[in-house]
Amino acid sequence: MKKLFIVLLAIVFSVNINAENKDVQLIAVHIGSHEHMSVLDKSAFPDFEFYYNDAKLIWYSEQQKMMGNPKYLIGYYGEVPEKMGFCANYRGSLGKGYSFPYAQGAIYVIDKEGTIGYHLQPERFTKDYHRDTYYRIVSEIHGLVKKFKKGKNYKKLKDSKQKYLKKSAIGELEQNKGASLDKKNEGLRGWQIPDLIIKNEQVESKSLRKLTKGKITVLVFFSLNSAHHIKANARGIVEKEWEGQKLISVKDYAEKQEKKFMEGDYENKAQAKKGFAKTLFKSAVATSDNSIAKLIINNKEELANADKVKAYQQMVQHLMMIQKEAKKLKK
Repeated sequence: MKKLFIVLLAIVFSVNINAENKDVQLIAVHIGSHEHMSVLDKSAFPDFEFYYNDAKLIWYSEQQKMMGNPKYLIGYYGEVPEKMGFCANYRGSLGKGYSFPYAQGAIYVIDKEGTIGYHLQPERFTKDYHRDTYYRIVSEIHGLVKKFKKGKNYKKLKDSKQKYLKKSAIGELEQNKGASLDKKNEGLRGWQIPDLIIKNEQVESKSLRKLTKGKITVLVFFSLNSAHHIKANARGIVEKEWEGQKLISVKDYAEKQEKKFMEGDYENKAQAKKGFAKTLFKSAVATSDNSIAKLIINNKEELANADKVKAYQQMVQHLMMIQKEAKKLKK
């Protein structure tokens, strides 16, 4: 009888574990021109559910002055970044300067009640070049997911405190002088998830608030250079506007380069292919510490394919990080 009880207890425990695993979901939302999402190699991110919001996204930059701050806040503008708190006002330690906050997008952890418990700070990092920052972020996300799995929710802010910092209308530039900034890097922690409308690949509209209700959610917003670029001079007068160039995924670049490489005259094709994989491809697409700004923010001219790949890698950095941690997050 005792053995039977233990077996039944083990079965119940196993069912509960499986049910708990299903309560953690990874959602990725591409913002800006949906056409750019076609370059994404989704096979590299099997644990994510992908959606998109194709409302106009603006990437604003300004020529740096010899002294003083820019006239307008530099960063993202548009419905999604402004409602999700990764627009130009949410600059944290970047202050009112010329750095571009959230260039790679943003990450959130949301409890089952739809309250945001984690909002990534506006900092750029890569696993290879900013290891301490990378592992600190990973640790914070794991810790919060673990807490939510135990049934603990994040303390929700009063509605009166859930107020956006941006004063100008959605999509309009925010003057630097007198602008409200999120200097403490609080982001939207404690906020109810905004009710954005997003679409799946079947072009079905979904409510982000409903999608996150009842599940622990790790949410990633990203843009594959799919914004409308606006570049102003040092006085804040717009001088250039252009649509972001389509990037190239590592997978597509590898296939094209390999085909080109293999067109050479080799006695042993297999050996040539192996040599390509170890040398040319690795050196061409290795994640670099070049900032995204250097690669795409000032480039109206066509980028070299190798630079498009490097920019692609940086723009999916958050997806790669969460995908790498997916099994542990869902465990």
